[in-house]
Amino acid sequence: MMKHGRIAKDLANYFLESEQIKTAFVLSVYFDKEGRAVGAGGFFLQALPGAEDTALESLEKSIERMPSLGKYFATGGSTHKLINESFKEFSPEIIGEKSVTFNCECSKERFNSFIASMDKSDKDEILKNGPFPLITTCHNCGTDYNFSKKELHAIFSN
Repeated sequence: MMKHGRIAKDLANYFLESEQIKTAFVLSVYFDKEGRAVGAGGFFLQALPGAEDTALESLEKSIERMPSLGKYFATGGSTHKLINESFKEFSPEIIGEKSVTFNCECSKERFNSFIASMDKSDKDEILKNGPFPLITTCHNCGTDYNFSKKELHAIFSN
């Protein structure tokens, strides 16, 4: 159950209450005018055993001064630069880096094949009662694909 209504804050609270580990999360997504995610970023910082409270407080202040990660990366910001500037007093050493991307393989042609494989009774029902256009939505990326009555006739006749 979400206690604070913000994923990052609720995750940090979970680790503090259940694991008794001081944890900080920074999560951000930046959307363009069309509503597409064009930048995203996140930090997961956790105190190691024996970490001094003063160091943790200083880390928290560094995190608070960071720019919006989504916007920073959407405008071409560098991971190395962000870490080195945000945490310079800690002399960070980057020991590895891996990009995470999402690329959906959906297409109208793929949904065309899904529709074509429907039972004949379902196809007949759609042609008789619609809706037109028939709108299908990819559950991975949210893209809608519209099929007109004419397109459905062509799909179903093959």
